[in-house]
Parts: sequence; structure tokens; C-alpha cells
Amino acid sequence: MKKWIMFIVIPILVMWFLEFISAVILGGMFQFESGGFVFGIASLFIYFLGGTTMYLLSPLPDDTFSPRFKGLSDIIPNLSDKILITSAYALAYIALGVFLAIITDGTVSVIAGEEVLHETSIITEIVKAAGLLLAIGGAYQNEIDELEEATAE
Repeated sequence: MKKWIMFIVIPILVMWFLEFISAVILGGMFQFESGGFVFGIASLFIYFLGGTTMYLLSPLPDDTFSPRFKGLSDIIPNLSDKILITSAYALAYIALGVFLAIITDGTVSVIAGEEVLHETSIITEIVKAAGLLLAIGGAYQNEIDELEEATAE
């Protein structure tokens, strides 16, 4: 149960914390436009780290590396379960983000005495989705490659 809670909570906290830090640094200190190219690159990097965190914290069945390990064919089905769980979580996170972006588009909030207009950019949402899914796919392929090298030796 502890692994599942970590899998669900920690990647979100990592992405939210890094988004806050990038907003403070890029928007506050360097005055870059929110939703611009620099913020897009930062979002890709942040969500790539979030996707990697998701994959690394994804729970595996307990008997993956058991003493009765016979070869790579014993582990690959478990890794397939791992990427399916992680991809489903990432797609749910992306869908929720797009849904919230659509329903808050055009609303005005007052933050620290300043009126803030919420704007949705489909490019930003695509960049976030690409970062998450590329990280998950890359981590999966890296794990497969490492296991192939370990069994070849």
C-alpha cells in the first residue's frame, strides 16, 4: 500500500514543485512570458522528470526478482504490467489536466491583489503530454536494455 501511495503522490508533488520554481525563476526573475517558448521548454523538462519519477516509483509484483529467476522472459511480463500501470496513470493525469484547463479557460482570479486571466494553450498541453509519455517510454526501454545486457553477460 505504501508503494501505491508513493506512486500516486510523489510524481505529482515533484511536477507541481518544479512548476512553481520555474514560474518564480522564469516569470518572476527573468520576466519571460507565461506560455511562451521558454516556458514550453521548461514544461517539457519538468514533465519528463515527472514521467521518469512515475515509472521509477511504479509498483512491481513482489516476486519479480525471485531466486527462481530463469531468464529475461520471466521479467518482461512484469515490466509490461509496470508500463501499463504507469501509462494509465499518466494518461489519467493528462486527461484531468486538459479537462481542468478547458473548464477554467477565460476565468479571472485575483491573486495577491492582481487579476489573473486563465488561458489554455493546446500546445502547452501537448508538450506536457509528450514529456510524460516520452519519459515513461524511455525509462521502459532503458530497463529492457539493462536487463538484456545483464542476462547476456
